[in-house]
Amino acid sequence: MAYPEAELGSIATLWDCLHKTPAYSEDGYPMVRVTDIKRGFLDLSRTLKVQDETYQEFIERHRPRASDILFSRVGSYGNSCFVDREQEFCLGQNTVCITPDPGRSVPYFLYCCLNTPFVRQQIDSLVGGASQPTISLKSIAHIKLPLPDVADQSKIAGILLPYESLIENDLRRIEILEDMAQNLYREWFVKFRYPGGQDARFIDSPLGQIPEGWEVKGAMDNGNWNFIDQNVGPYVGTKRYHATADIDGITIVSDGVDYAYKQKPSRAQKQPLLNSVWFARMQETYKVLAVARPNAALAANAMLSSGFAGFVAADEDSLPFLFLTIASREFHQEKDRYCTGATQRSLTNDGLSRILTICPPREIVQQFGHAATDFMELMLTLQQQNLILRRTRDLLLPRLVSGEIDVADLDIAVPEGTSA
Repeated sequence: MAYPEAELGSIATLWDCLHKTPAYSEDGYPMVRVTDIKRGFLDLSRTLKVQDETYQEFIERHRPRASDILFSRVGSYGNSCFVDREQEFCLGQNTVCITPDPGRSVPYFLYCCLNTPFVRQQIDSLVGGASQPTISLKSIAHIKLPLPDVADQSKIAGILLPYESLIENDLRRIEILEDMAQNLYREWFVKFRYPGGQDARFIDSPLGQIPEGWEVKGAMDNGNWNFIDQNVGPYVGTKRYHATADIDGITIVSDGVDYAYKQKPSRAQKQPLLNSVWFARMQETYKVLAVARPNAALAANAMLSSGFAGFVAADEDSLPFLFLTIASREFHQEKDRYCTGATQRSLTNDGLSRILTICPPREIVQQFGHAATDFMELMLTLQQQNLILRRTRDLLLPRLVSGEIDVADLDIAVPEGTSA
């Protein structure tokens, strides 16, 4: 049963952002920019902040509310996220806020529609712009969406919302585990409060005082890992390609695309190895991918963009030290410092070799590995669980919103917040 269609502008109000760059501040109100709009519930944890005067100016047209949908127009266009609860924030440049008409559309259903292949194809066809891909507000208003009656919209939303909630819950658990692991790392390798460290003598180094017997080495020469310079070789069948856009933080957030060897993109060059860690070379990005036992299939079945650089740990016990070094705030500050390029700044191998890293004795690194392995394995296990949830959701999504799966006669308890 195919549902009738309606243009987005006829079932929702579109609020454009102010087309100006504000002065950011250390604290204040979150401002949502294009880089903050990612599929799922709105996450304000990494947003830039603005002061009250700027905030009031930017919400004068519309103050975003719960059940609004945020949409990106320029650069990484066509991404959307759902405002699942009341939060104080304002829109940055090149973003749109969509307020569904409660009489005709269920907000979460509308958000789901924007993430279907059918709508994504429309968005791609409407994009213009010579230097940066851009979709105009007028074109967004003309996007066609399937529109079952409100009761069926609520049922479809009720089927899909639990997947989003489980994914978001796992992401919060991953974030907590990452914080715990980073705190442990800092205790051992920044504050030097490791077992036996109370008796250590300290010596001067380029990174300040370090325990005697420890060293400071360039990232390319640290004896606890090795740089991966091999590229993907010929293979039979297909491998799944992950671009840098498929990684957010330390999590794979997109399924990637399968390619035969002769059809793979030119950037699909890097071969992940077991016990390896990869990071995006681009300036001001935090994208770190670890490959270990819980997600070992990546080593056999995946390939990565040349926008990643990677290291393989000297042994399995050294992997947590490698991962948390690369994921650390200090490493990314140094990465950004040594990035070069006229238009898109990124880290070359020469720049990578200039980043100084702490190099403890192997027995300390292995001892830390035993202490941190459980954190890391649980993080990767939750990531794998989320991949399964995303794939299941994305399998159901187009079938539900197209009417291929008829929900009219289903007795579904509709979660609060999904109905009009």
